Amino acid sequence: MEHTEHMRHGNRAEGVHGAAAGTGRVRRAALALVGAAVLAAVTVTPAQAEPGETKTLCRSEVTPSGWLEVRWGKSEACGATNIPNIKTIKQVAGLPVGSRVEACATMVPPEGWQPVSTSYSVDCRSGSGTGTYNNRWVLERVS
Repeated sequence: MEHTEHMRHGNRAEGVHGAAAGTGRVRRAALALVGAAVLAAVTVTPAQAEPGETKTLCRSEVTPSGWLEVRWGKSEACGATNIPNIKTIKQVAGLPVGSRVEACATMVPPEGWQPVSTSYSVDCRSGSGTGTYNNRWVLERVS
C-alpha cells in the first residue's frame, strides 16, 4: 500500500510540475507572440513610411531608395567609434513637386530631385574631418 500511495503522490507531483511547466511554456509563447505583434505594429518599413517621415539607422545600414540622409551623429547603440555612426533619414518618395528638403550631400539625389543651394552643416559631417566644405544642400522635387 505504501508503494501504491507513493506512486500516486509521485504521479500527482509530476502532473503538477508538468502542468506548471506546460503553463509556463504556453505563457512564454503567448508573450513572445504579443511582443512580436507589438513590434510589427510599431516598426515602420521604408515601403510603409509616410512622405516626410524620419528614422535613424546605424551607419552600416543602407539608406533605402526614396530616402535622404538629413543628419549624422554618434551613438554607442551602433558601436563605439570616433566617427559619426548613425544617420537620420527622411522619406522623400511621395512628396509633391515643388517640395524642398535640406539633406546631407552624402549620396546622389533621388531621380526627380535637384540641388537648389549648398552650405556647410556640422550635422552633415559623416567623417572625422573638420572641413568647412559644402556638405548640405537644399533639394527641390522637380518631377
